[in-house]
Amino acid sequence: MQATLLNMPWQRCAFEETVCAFEMASIKLAEQGCRAAILSADEDGFLHTHLSPRTKPILPLGQRISDIVQVLRAVKNHLPFCGVALTVEELCPGGLDPTEGIAIAKALEAAGADFIIGSGGTKDFPALKWRKETQKKHEDLFDWDDVDCHLASPMWLVGRVSIPVFGRSVAQLIKLN
Repeated sequence: MQATLLNMPWQRCAFEETVCAFEMASIKLAEQGCRAAILSADEDGFLHTHLSPRTKPILPLGQRISDIVQVLRAVKNHLPFCGVALTVEELCPGGLDPTEGIAIAKALEAAGADFIIGSGGTKDFPALKWRKETQKKHEDLFDWDDVDCHLASPMWLVGRVSIPVFGRSVAQLIKLN
């Protein structure tokens, strides 16, 4: 049954349209003089939800990785310097785990990503340190000077990919390697 669902033409066609949309946007940016881009595959955005087994349980990891690699290559055809903001692990049941995050990062590196900005958790599942406080308003969750809890997930990539890895906390970007 799963194999039948995975081969449905409308699923592949829909993602091919997505790749085309990213490519068209990168063409327009290049025409305006832009030479760099950051693909956002974090924080519950479209690419993140496509990578997540929590939101795309029917697609095997290899297919989800192949899809984001297609997007990266389409963008890099027109914007030569391109990195990816990536949720390395989602810190929730059924979400991305570090093994999957590392596999995604390695594939992005092989496809030509120039750097990765790593993060962990999602809007619904913030870093573990703050999990008890998720009932408060989002603005009240974070000590803006405390970045340690945000570095754990991107640290999985250090030594596993050779491109620069940055850790993203709520308010800061920190180079990890």
